[in-house]
Amino acid sequence: MFNFFGKSSDQVTVNDQVWMNANAKRNAIVKMAQASDNCHFVCWFENTKSDLEATLRSYNVAAQVSMADAVVQQNTRVLWLFVEHYPLSETEQALFKKLGLSNVPVLSALDEPFFQHFSGERMVTLMQRLGMNEDEIVAHSMITRAIKNAQKKIAQQVRSEKRASSQTEWYKINLGKEL
Repeated sequence: MFNFFGKSSDQVTVNDQVWMNANAKRNAIVKMAQASDNCHFVCWFENTKSDLEATLRSYNVAAQVSMADAVVQQNTRVLWLFVEHYPLSETEQALFKKLGLSNVPVLSALDEPFFQHFSGERMVTLMQRLGMNEDEIVAHSMITRAIKNAQKKIAQQVRSEKRASSQTEWYKINLGKEL
């Protein structure tokens, strides 16, 4: 049918939740894991998975943490929480659809390489000036749209994607940029 508003109907809805820094995000993840047994945290990069598992162990919290490429839909009652964005939207969307998800929470921090690529530090400064605490979440459709646009810009720059073990390494080998 007609698509007057330009929104692609085959895209899975992403619910972005952004913290000022990775430490605040990790603290929130620990609280989520403590509050619910059905959280399943999904990482796109091996370094993120290792760091998250170490954080959860240090708080003595048992939670499921998996790599995105190893995830399969096992239980429809699982709350899938992606702990970072993959730089390319098509890769994210393919997994979301494979899992049969309709709304996906993605947890991010403004000091992660994805946001550093697009001057996330300026946003942190603005948020601090507005009096926002670092443990507060920013979640809005405008942020999700900005992230989607950023992913499109990244996709235009990548000619032949090479996999990496961290976000920083991904940007270095795929875009030639040190973050």
